[in-house]
Amino acid sequence: MMRECNLCSQDNHGYTAAHYAVERDDVETLKALTTKLSLGNQVLSSEQITTIHKQALKSLTVRQNQGLTAFMLACYRQSFKCLDYLIQLEVNDVHLQVREKNQMNNLSFTSS
Repeated sequence: MMRECNLCSQDNHGYTAAHYAVERDDVETLKALTTKLSLGNQVLSSEQITTIHKQALKSLTVRQNQGLTAFMLACYRQSFKCLDYLIQLEVNDVHLQVREKNQMNNLSFTSS
């Protein structure tokens, strides 16, 4: 992440790193992917840290080839630790739909 990799990158199955963490109910990896980096890190500017964090949260909205977001996959796989964490973040499909309708961004057109 510090090397500005694209957290929304998908493999052949459409999985992001977040999808793989959720599939294994690996909440620590999911937290590592989505927690905002500390500003005490002098390697990155605060703007870079904010950009990385926004991209990390955006990666949770990416749908894999069967159309599942990380939240949907957590429900399907019964990944309860990751589900609890995603609910705490308010990153679930109900919240995404509300945000999409309010913001009218590109994601709202692909999810309807």
